[in-house]
Amino acid sequence: MSRRNIAEWLNIAPETLSRILSELENRGLIMRLPGRRLAVANAEALAGVVTGDFLPAPAGKPIARAR
Repeated sequence: MSRRNIAEWLNIAPETLSRILSELENRGLIMRLPGRRLAVANAEALAGVVTGDFLPAPAGKPIARAR
């Protein structure tokens, strides 16, 4: 699926999706693979995003609550 299609499916702007994906990558929850693919790097923490639990913070950043 393209980012545009994913954004439309989630009813958000493509730019918002890009920021969310970057944040998830920065926090070590997903990783980019060759061929414009993504992989889940930390399934347990990513599940915390879905349930509204706290996200693991990268070094030097405060822990943020998932929205």
